[in-house]
Amino acid sequence: SPSPRPSPPPDPITDPGPDVPGLDDAADFRTREFNRNYGLRLIGADERYAKGARGKDIKIAILDTGIDIDHPDFLGKIDTEYSYSFSRNSRDISDSNGHGTHVAGIAAGGKDGRGTHGVAFESELLILQGIGHLSASINRSIDAGAHVINHSWAYTKWNGNGNVVIPITDFTSGSDLERSLGPATIAALDRAIEKDLMSVFAAGNDYGLPEVSYLAGIPHLLPDYDGYVIAAVAVYEDVNGKAEIADFSNHCGVAMHFCLAAPGAGILSANNGGGVRYDGGTSMAAPHIAGAYAVLKSQWPDLTAPVIAEIMFKAADDLGDPGVDPIYGQGLLNLERAMRPIGEVVVYQGTTTESDAMPL
Repeated sequence: SPSPRPSPPPDPITDPGPDVPGLDDAADFRTREFNRNYGLRLIGADERYAKGARGKDIKIAILDTGIDIDHPDFLGKIDTEYSYSFSRNSRDISDSNGHGTHVAGIAAGGKDGRGTHGVAFESELLILQGIGHLSASINRSIDAGAHVINHSWAYTKWNGNGNVVIPITDFTSGSDLERSLGPATIAALDRAIEKDLMSVFAAGNDYGLPEVSYLAGIPHLLPDYDGYVIAAVAVYEDVNGKAEIADFSNHCGVAMHFCLAAPGAGILSANNGGGVRYDGGTSMAAPHIAGAYAVLKSQWPDLTAPVIAEIMFKAADDLGDPGVDPIYGQGLLNLERAMRPIGEVVVYQGTTTESDAMPL
């Protein structure tokens, strides 16, 4: 994963005292664990926790490189019945390089007084090892009763200098995109709509590429999936406390109506082998969004994926040009401002390629 440039300043670490569950004052959630990931503060997670929403009874699927099953942040949190490794064809979900452990920690790492904790620290994790196994991961997530699946990876192509994500604009029509995705993935995506599974996709780390990866942009050409896909671009916090697009991040582009910005530079999370480490990328932005989705779903379990997505879009802090824009999309994820809608919610409608899958 790329290093954040510029690097955000280190977040001050303070400890206001021991955690006491069930409090309704946001300040009580600003523990040392909370403060060590500035992303939690930037998205207003403490304010939502104070309303009792912390991801309880919600399951987050992570399709990635696996997880450190012995890490304290994940003890008792992993769905061991359904977690699976597609690349090994076994139940060995150990992490092959540390990426998946870090991502899972951001989404739902436990609140145990050590290290840091995830956005939805009371949620359960479904760990699916083996990036690229898109249709299988969606189907297994549905079978396991997951509510949201995080994809911090993308299909890539060689551009002469290195691998870059395949942008959604490489495809000219919905049928063109459907051919590339293939019938198994289309069937899985259709089933995700039927079973109300949200998918969050990292946009890509191609240093200002104006478009998201084609998986993150699916609803642009296939509007049936609008409301079930959120694209994630990465921001950092500048010296004035303002969120700015990370220079490594792709931009929302044509996906702007279903794209959110979230913290993704210099993020502290679980380390494969114990402890915590910093990492950066749109890979780190996506699980902030998946975790936030789980938090809101835990507060309003009767709401469907498109409605929760629209709540997130309406609550987002406007960044960049006024309104929805091609860099930041709907804006910065904001859990504090998320409100249940009153009345009807309007939801935005928004070449086969040889490629490899890579973590972002």
